[in-house]
Amino acid sequence: MNMFKSIFKINIILIFIYLLLSTSLRSEIIDEINVEGNQRISKDTIIMFADVSIKDELSEKDLNEILKKLYNTNFFDLVTVKFIDEVLTIKVKENPIIQNINYEGIKSSKLLEDLKKNVMLKSRSSFNEVLLNKDKINVQRFLKDVGYYFSKIEISLEELEDNKVNLTYKISLGNKAKIQKISFIGDKIFKDKKLKAVILSEEYKSWKFLSGKKYLNESMINYDERLLKNFYLNKGYYNVQIESSSAVFNENFFELIYLLFA
Repeated sequence: MNMFKSIFKINIILIFIYLLLSTSLRSEIIDEINVEGNQRISKDTIIMFADVSIKDELSEKDLNEILKKLYNTNFFDLVTVKFIDEVLTIKVKENPIIQNINYEGIKSSKLLEDLKKNVMLKSRSSFNEVLLNKDKINVQRFLKDVGYYFSKIEISLEELEDNKVNLTYKISLGNKAKIQKISFIGDKIFKDKKLKAVILSEEYKSWKFLSGKKYLNESMINYDERLLKNFYLNKGYYNVQIESSSAVFNENFFELIYLLFA
């Protein structure tokens, strides 16, 4: 008899847990959508970004998806979503608008024009700190690619009225990193003169004033590695391994080193 009572109690508990879970996981119908905190971006646009409508069924998982969609627009610094008594409330804090982006320290209009192509944030766009950090990395990489290995970048943010900001890039280029010497070490098989003719990078010579190949350039070095590998493959060395590095001669001059295992 006691055994049947125990089984009965277990069944009651299981039914209670099932009802509790089914209630918490059950989707509810949206009867009303409220948007709070928006200034520039209209309610209809935010609802469109959230991809929800009246009479939609909404679950806890759907609320998380709404958050992701709104943050992915890069228009908002903070988003909260609540769904109570069939009323969906979306509260946002908009990112500032970038009024102007200024660049200091670059005199060459061509260099500045090329640099701007590596920046995602633009004037009149929404400010986003994550994108700003990516822009700084991209600018630093671009400057290294054109030989400015010693460049320094500082970005200042000026807050304006009406939730607007100005950005200023303060760039110190420094001197270009010149390739004083190109060396090939390891099991290279071929003479340096032959291998130098294969790659694009060149040793610095004062009379090569029109050549950009005499400056350290990460993209060109990566391309050199592919050229060397193809050269060795065409010669039948199918297990060739190539690594590159650089060593400082003095403040402005480098030795470019290719380590070869043919």
